[in-house]
Amino acid sequence: MEHKYLSKDVRYTISTHHSTSHTTRGPYYNYRFEYKGRIYYGSTSITLDTIFIKFSTIDPNYNEATYIKATEEDIKNMPKDGYIKLPHD
Repeated sequence: MEHKYLSKDVRYTISTHHSTSHTTRGPYYNYRFEYKGRIYYGSTSITLDTIFIKFSTIDPNYNEATYIKATEEDIKNMPKDGYIKLPHD
């Protein structure tokens, strides 16, 4: 992951488990999210439930899963273009 893209101009969105891939290192959980009408994908070794995804607004293909679970309130209040900062830790 190119962390320079995730150091500024980022947003947070909510994603759920999309599918699972199995590798020699163990399972990888694939997720997807929408930003400005396009669908983007990512994968992580973090077991997904409903979690926040950090992504670059310059190029959303640069994204990473967080360990922060989204609440029903977070989902209900989700801004169209994502949260500028996490609503909680």
